[in-house]
This record gives sequence, structure tokens and C-alpha cells, in this order.
Amino acid sequence: MQNFFPILASSTLFKGMTEEELKAILNCLKAVPKNFSKDEYIFHMGDTIKQMGLVLTGSVHLSKEDYWGRKTIHAEIGQGDIFAESFASAVHKSPLNAYCAKNSTILFMDIRKVLSVCSSSCSFHNTLIHNFVAVLAEKNIKMSAKIENLTQKTTKDKLLIYLSNQSQLQQSAKFTIPFNRQELADYLSVDRSAMSMELGKLRDQGIIAYDKNTFEILNKNLTTG
Repeated sequence: MQNFFPILASSTLFKGMTEEELKAILNCLKAVPKNFSKDEYIFHMGDTIKQMGLVLTGSVHLSKEDYWGRKTIHAEIGQGDIFAESFASAVHKSPLNAYCAKNSTILFMDIRKVLSVCSSSCSFHNTLIHNFVAVLAEKNIKMSAKIENLTQKTTKDKLLIYLSNQSQLQQSAKFTIPFNRQELADYLSVDRSAMSMELGKLRDQGIIAYDKNTFEILNKNLTTG
């Protein structure tokens, strides 16, 4: 775990903690790291979740498949971010799948230890609870952005809103997204071919430029109406 302390210290959940405090809190949370291969599932829809996870390396996608096998990506969980905290806190059956988009190392923690004061009454546990609330607030903001994407009427508008949000989030007209083309289509709930066609049109119109998953917005005055 020593090698992962810089990642943990930079995560919102453990913000403001010293290395010694991190060691103590990880012991309190019964934290255990586990390695996963690309495309390997961490849990499936219907599994009872008892622990939350934190991505130490790699990335995790939360997805759902309907009766006919159509997949929607609900969220991308990057390095330093947590997931499954809501399901684990209620020891609830997961409505989503979680799988690794890359080779990943996941730190599993006992959510109940986050939500209650530990037996040793460590002074920094209050910091952990405060940080946990901040994490939930960040997730609500991301969920609002996701809802904004889904409520757009056309594939073009979904793309433009998503790319605009990514540009603002990364504070640059040129940015990298965490999805390949199929994953982006799954995230936006659109047909991949139709999405690729719209991307081509936006590029030909001089609105955006892109190379694989790196995009650049060239026209700041565009309206999506």
C-alpha cells in the first residue's frame, strides 16, 4: 500500500490527511487492494454489495444492460475516485455492473467504518466523514451533467453538451475524454454509427477537431438550439 499513498492523499476521500493518518484510517476501514484485468467484472447486477471501492490504478465503468442486451454506461470512475458507496451503505443489491475499462487495482473498504466513529476515536475520522460528504456532492454534480446529456433531443446536441462539459471541466478547449467511440455512444445512449456521422459533420463544419479520444473545440460561439 505504501506505493499508493500519493494517490490516496490526492483523492477527495482522504484529503488533508498525513501519511500516518492514512495508515491508521486504512487499517480502521479494513482496506484491501485487489488487482483486476481489463474487461474483468468487479460485480454484476443483482450482487449484494458490502464494500465500496476506490480506484488506485486504471478505471472502472458502471453500466447496465436491458433485457435485450443493450448497454448503457452510467459512469466512468477514474483514479482516486470511489464507487458502490450507496449500494454498500445499505448492503443493497446492485442495479449496475462494474467492470474494469483497463487493468486496474481497486481498494475495497468497509463503508460502515466510514459512517460511524471508530472504536479508537481517532481525531481524523471527522475529516474522513467530511470528505465523504464532499465526494457525494461531487457525484451529484456529475449526475446532473449526465441528466443534461440524456435530456437533449438529438445526437448532435448530446455530443455538443458532453464535449462542452468536458472542456469546461478540464479548463481547456483541447481535452481528452475517458471513452472510445462505442463507450461514448453507450454513455450518451445513442447509436454508434449515427454518432460517428455527427462527429464527422461537426469536424467538416470546423466546429471541432479530434484524434481518437482527444478533442478540440474550435468554435466557441456555437449554439445548440
